[in-house]
Amino acid sequence: IINCNPAVYSNGALVLQYQWLDTVYVKNIIVQGNTKTARGITIYSLVESIRVAEVDSCQVYDIHAVNNAGVTSNLHSISIYSTAWGWDASITNCITDGVTRDKTGLACQSIVIVGMQNALVENNSVINVYHSGQSGDKQDADGIVVFSHQDGSGNYEKSTATIINNTLRQCEGRFIKLQTKN
Repeated sequence: IINCNPAVYSNGALVLQYQWLDTVYVKNIIVQGNTKTARGITIYSLVESIRVAEVDSCQVYDIHAVNNAGVTSNLHSISIYSTAWGWDASITNCITDGVTRDKTGLACQSIVIVGMQNALVENNSVINVYHSGQSGDKQDADGIVVFSHQDGSGNYEKSTATIINNTLRQCEGRFIKLQTKN
């Protein structure tokens, strides 16, 4: 259990970020963001591609970006990012409840997979993803997001996204957002 400090803001609770992440498994983690943490569980390869990244049976609650200059990252409950063209990513059997923000201009998303050839999002519950409520704030407030890798000219590569048997409620933006070729 990761119980984030409710007295101070943070950009992340569990951040597995390195230049080369080949294989990563995260299972049975509970994150309580206490409305002061911008990211719950983040797997991020900075240079090389991720071969396999799996997040299973995790729970993330109360992710929130406060309006503070130190909060610089987009909001995500659970995210897998591969800077280079990665292989397989899955987020399964997880619960996310509460992704909100006071700070405008940041994406606000619950489950996110970016830069992977094969993405599986299955048997998850995504609840309560909201904008800041401030006038004109229309930045993303999405439930499940899967983006393919972009080539050097900004075009998305062909990938496979399998999104099945998920429950999504109260997503103020899109419930599911895909950006990939074909």
